[in-house]
Amino acid sequence: MHRNFMFLRPHQCLGSSLIDRRVNCEGFGMSSFGKSGYMRVLIMHKTCGGKRPKKKIYYRVHELDRAMDLQKKPSIILQLKSIVQAQKSQSLLLRDLEKEVGFVQKWNFMAVIEKYPTIFHVSGGSRAPPMVMLTEKAKKIAAEEIYTRDQMEPIVVRNLRKLLMLSIDCRLPLETVEFIESAMGLPCDFKKSLIPKYPEYFSVKDVNGRAHLQLENWDSGLAVTAREERLAQEGILAAIGRSGKVRISKDGFQSLFGGD
Repeated sequence: MHRNFMFLRPHQCLGSSLIDRRVNCEGFGMSSFGKSGYMRVLIMHKTCGGKRPKKKIYYRVHELDRAMDLQKKPSIILQLKSIVQAQKSQSLLLRDLEKEVGFVQKWNFMAVIEKYPTIFHVSGGSRAPPMVMLTEKAKKIAAEEIYTRDQMEPIVVRNLRKLLMLSIDCRLPLETVEFIESAMGLPCDFKKSLIPKYPEYFSVKDVNGRAHLQLENWDSGLAVTAREERLAQEGILAAIGRSGKVRISKDGFQSLFGGD
């Protein structure tokens, strides 16, 4: 809102349509104009810079919040377990936790340690600094997990090779592989423990300033679908090669029938 002052004579007051809207000049007598014959009139100008955008309203989906909370807790537990197991003494000083996960995330890990005493045990007295380690039950389960992971390693390597074969130029950014490492069954430290272990299959190369996981060798034996693998195991593909005819259904090849 801007204020402007205008000095008007009596005949100007009565003749101006603009002033007639703002000021009722008929209510002023000649004495109002003073000796100079002028009157000071305050005119208000309204300015507008346009309509304000409507404020966005966000609604929380409580089911989604609960799902995200359930996903965060196991990931923090597994990350802390891996950090503890990576230590030579199989224990971690609580004062060193901030170096591993940062100042902000440290409090989330401290809450997990306090909430799950069956997984993490805190030891230390008045003189010894407090440290966190896995409980005996958690150590036993972790040992079984290591054994299972060793048994599953050939399958994980095979699936990773097939994934790279499906990718453009047989390579993927490392950050993409890290994003799906849990779904692929890869260990958290696969870049150090798995990739260097199989140099005949994998290598890490820099492409346009980004680290990429590169497939070294193409294996035509892996370029088959899951249905083809199942049919090969059942011996159906070999029979198809001999007869050349097959009945086809929605579930795939069901049975064979002889030729003419």
